[in-house]
Amino acid sequence: MLSCPRCKEFDYHRSHAKTDYERLRKIIFKQRKYRCHSCGYVGWEKSRSLDKRSVLKTVFLYATVILIAMLVGILSRSFLM
Repeated sequence: MLSCPRCKEFDYHRSHAKTDYERLRKIIFKQRKYRCHSCGYVGWEKSRSLDKRSVLKTVFLYATVILIAMLVGILSRSFLM
């Protein structure tokens, strides 16, 4: 069980990512958002050490998504003409 860094209460739980920025931060940096119900503190867990494999895996995933989006755009233009 985790305690709040501000008030030291044990009412500190994981919180859902609500914005696109928070979702992206969660995916890329593998961090979780936490909220204290006692004092209202909201914060991110301390950074985990990023290993080379997880960074490369994330970059490859995004590069693949961008490449597929570009190919779909090119193919849709060629079928419309």
